[in-house]
Amino acid sequence: MQIGFLSNGSQVWNRLQLQGVARTVRRQKGVRLLLLPGSASFDRLLSQDMKGFIGSAPPEMLAPLHNLGVLTMNLARHRGQPVGGELWTDYQTLADMALEHLTERGCSRIACFGTWDHRHPNPVDMREALWRAIRKRKLQPLGDFTPPGPPHPWTLAGQIQEVADWLLTLPLPFGLVTTDSTHAGRALESIRIAGLTVPGDVRVLSMDNDSAYLECCTPSISHMHLNQAEKGARAAELLLEMLEGKRESNFRELKAPSGVLPLQSTAYATPHDPQLQRALDVLEHWEYQLPSVEDLAQAAGMSRSTLFRRMEQQIGKKPGELLYQARREKALQLLREGGQHLAEVADLCGYSLPSQLTHDIKKHTGQTPKQYRESWQMG
Repeated sequence: MQIGFLSNGSQVWNRLQLQGVARTVRRQKGVRLLLLPGSASFDRLLSQDMKGFIGSAPPEMLAPLHNLGVLTMNLARHRGQPVGGELWTDYQTLADMALEHLTERGCSRIACFGTWDHRHPNPVDMREALWRAIRKRKLQPLGDFTPPGPPHPWTLAGQIQEVADWLLTLPLPFGLVTTDSTHAGRALESIRIAGLTVPGDVRVLSMDNDSAYLECCTPSISHMHLNQAEKGARAAELLLEMLEGKRESNFRELKAPSGVLPLQSTAYATPHDPQLQRALDVLEHWEYQLPSVEDLAQAAGMSRSTLFRRMEQQIGKKPGELLYQARREKALQLLREGGQHLAEVADLCGYSLPSQLTHDIKKHTGQTPKQYRESWQMG
């Protein structure tokens, strides 16, 4: 029995999905995986023993496969009734995680940058989920950039300048959420042209997870982890259940992201207070021992009381709250990197007991430390 996977080798997320699919299929006796190029003509490529298909495809492509008796597991999001099985990214959880990260950084004003094409609903659905999350948290929405329509000529340079002009109309500081890695890179260039700073004036967060690109930007861009390899593995599991008659042939399942990978674009920063920024730099870059409030005050060259007052005025948080976040984020970083036992991670991050670390991680991510680590190792 053969299962086909629609392959688009130019997309990093697609290759990660393929890894997850292949990992699951290899464990099944009598099941083979056939790669189908993105330009595949299905009536020519499908052999008689092709029983299942996994990939991101429009409904009109899937219907003929069902007519041929092929069960499908779609990784794309569609608003109508499902054609076969569908495994979606949970955009509402994605938006909630993104805003939780930004509000921890003191962002109460949120803007969004992405180009919206209603023929491709993913960015539209991301935007709607983001605005719902903003309303729920009672944050201030600053709107999103809408490109000019035809016949207005629109070059890349023109887009970047128009985005820069739009950014200058927004009150500083604010958080800027982009729907994908391409727009995140363009946002950085627009911010530079506008004479603004990242993360001082604008904190940038991508709802995409093209790490190979986003981590190489200057500054590196914080982004979501969408578990594409794990998503592929789950899609293969669901398809095999359908083929075995253990699951209905038309259904939807949501796949939640693992969380935010915090990089330089959302670092703690203040636009106009160099003293306070020195304290935040210590908080952002500690390695072997969690700094104390006294360490932050000393780095800033101010008393504890002055540090408390300025942090609450400019960031909206007390030093202790920022230290708590820094400890948890260091623990999450060490769990992502692997190689250390839970007790070692707890000790390095200033937790009295491993059970305290477990409680903190589960409260924040919904996963145990082991589950969190495994989800990142999957891709």
